[in-house]
Parts: sequence; structure tokens; C-alpha cells
Amino acid sequence: MNSKKHFKKDLSSLCAEIGPDDGVDPCQYFKTASRKKAGHKDDQLCKQVKRALSLALQGEARREELQKLDVLRVEPAPDSAHLLVVVTATHSEISARKALALLGQASGWLRCQVASAICRKKVPELTFRFVEGGEARR
Repeated sequence: MNSKKHFKKDLSSLCAEIGPDDGVDPCQYFKTASRKKAGHKDDQLCKQVKRALSLALQGEARREELQKLDVLRVEPAPDSAHLLVVVTATHSEISARKALALLGQASGWLRCQVASAICRKKVPELTFRFVEGGEARR
């Protein structure tokens, strides 16, 4: 007799009816599915990353189109290992597609700038989102 049949035979002798939650670890069964709220350290990291990206885009970027982008906010998505960077165009009309393509090409350089500004073992992954001027301030 294999172990699964033996296990079900033991369960049926212990209860009148076998349910879907029988044989499940109680720690996993009663675990809440709520997502942990970002804490003080995550907020601090987001501010540091925003400052580093703003300085990199405004001062050190070689491409003129990147210098016209402004970082609005940085937030954990879903945790501090992955950050969502919301950017907008400051002076000129840059299309969202072009801005995201430029940021995608410069993402490695931007992660290096973030790595030099923060004290972490692993640099967070950056995901970019472009918003138009009208919906920029949320």
C-alpha cells in the first residue's frame, strides 16, 4: 500500500468525514492573506531612490530627452525589491512610448546610479510608468 492510501485510511479512522482542509498545516490554514503595508524603511528607500533618479536624470543624463523627464514618485510594487517609478515630461511634449523606450534603454545605468546612492546588498528592480502633465500630481 503506498503512503497516500495509508494516509487517507488513517484520516478516515480519525474523523467521520474527510474535508478539503484535512491534512493541512494549521499554520498555513489560518494564515491571513493580507499584504504587509509598506513600512518606514520602505518609505525611506523610496525617497532615496527618487532623489538619486532625479539627480541622475536632471544632471548626468547624456541624452537631452532624458533630461526633460521628472520623477514624480517612487513606490514599492509590490515590495521594496521592485519599485515603481512614476515620471512625467517637464518642459517638452514627449510621447509616453518614447519616454518609456528611453527609460528602458537607460535602466541599467539608472540602477547603477541608485546602487551608488543606497546602502543595500541588492539593488531593487525599477519599473517605469509615464503620466501626462494633467494626471501627474496624484
